[in-house]
Amino acid sequence: MMMAQRIQLIAVALLLSLPLVSAGIGTDVKVIESIISQSGGAYVAVGLSLLIAALLYMGSSLFQDPKMSAQAKDTFYTSIGSLILIASLPAIYFFTSTIVTQILLGEFNLPSNADMYDVSAMFLAWNQVFLTINLLVVTAVNFYIVQFLSGSYSVPAGSGKLVPISFGTFARPLMFVLGIITNMLSVGIMLNAFQIMFLNFIHQSILPVFLPLGVILRAFTPTMHAGNVLIGIAIGAYIITPAVFALDLWILSGIVEDRSESGAWGIGALGLFYNKDILATVVSSRDCPGINYIVDKFIQRDYSIVDVATIEEKTKEGTCGAGIGPLAVLNSTLKSIPPWGKVALGSAGLAAGTTLAAKVLEKLGASPGGISKLSKFAGVMRKVSVVSIAVAALTLSFLAYDIMDAVGTSLVILIGILPFINLTIIVLFMREFSQVVLGTPLNLSHLVRLI
Repeated sequence: MMMAQRIQLIAVALLLSLPLVSAGIGTDVKVIESIISQSGGAYVAVGLSLLIAALLYMGSSLFQDPKMSAQAKDTFYTSIGSLILIASLPAIYFFTSTIVTQILLGEFNLPSNADMYDVSAMFLAWNQVFLTINLLVVTAVNFYIVQFLSGSYSVPAGSGKLVPISFGTFARPLMFVLGIITNMLSVGIMLNAFQIMFLNFIHQSILPVFLPLGVILRAFTPTMHAGNVLIGIAIGAYIITPAVFALDLWILSGIVEDRSESGAWGIGALGLFYNKDILATVVSSRDCPGINYIVDKFIQRDYSIVDVATIEEKTKEGTCGAGIGPLAVLNSTLKSIPPWGKVALGSAGLAAGTTLAAKVLEKLGASPGGISKLSKFAGVMRKVSVVSIAVAALTLSFLAYDIMDAVGTSLVILIGILPFINLTIIVLFMREFSQVVLGTPLNLSHLVRLI
């Protein structure tokens, strides 16, 4: 594609964005100001490249060197092209953000000034909350298993004898399964944290670093293609990265809606956190103090001071919507626990209570002046405890399988399918942007290594 055609392509994007600007639709003005501010170094670099062109032209006039004159013209035209591209970046981003937030994500009823980076950042932060809560749930179930199934219990067998009974046969496979889930969740949390850092890097650092360097390199013929690559990576990544994370909302909401209608979700699954009402409130901006409180605490891993009452109070402030408070989510979570899960937790609690009661009654019955019937009643408590543990062992097996199914499915989507799709789109977009707009194709293997 010739330079004139590339300039025409940029002009089309500018013209398409004008009606949106005049209608007051699109991203916040502060975002545009941020892009201009981050591009300040690039404007300085354009000035330097124009100065280089002027010096080359004067040198060609002084030394009567036609090659130097041609180099001066190339540097001048390249500098003007870089200036047009950098100056059009706010409008191109404005147009892209409006298309993504107002059209593709129109069903979420996002504010007219919603920005792709705000939507993407809150979405990834909510992923961190979801994965962390799943890890806490799995840890709690693992605690139940270690506490109530790994020990040895005694059952009276007549003549005052106690027969030890162990449920380790049930505990070991359950702990193995839960260990795998814990490892998967840990990997998921680290991968999501990497995505958050990657988004922040693209948002805050790629334009100030890559754009000026790319503009300077474009001013010289031997390094022109290297400069095109840096500019293509900077602008392409800045535009497409938040867009693909924002579009994950649309993909997830469709998956959750289809699966929730068939009743396929169990405890801790995507349906509790990724329905449209909650997602629309979470990503709509920083207008809900309750959601921001939850997100900030989980990102900081400061779980000790997460107060439910404070969250509920903050959820009533701002534009938080209805039915999305943590108590509502907690209520939905409890309702989603399958019957065998409730039986498992209840049986484990009953076993703990009866075991403790049996020990107390045995001590009272064996003490001087103790009542002999208490010892017999303690034997009954031990039998009830063993039966409760047996029931808990069976039902915890079903609960562990349900958690493995729900968490496993969620992790396949959140840390498998979506990141792969996102990376593929980002790489292909940067390659095509560099080739079509700047005329320099990117090597995909080098680009993947850079990311």
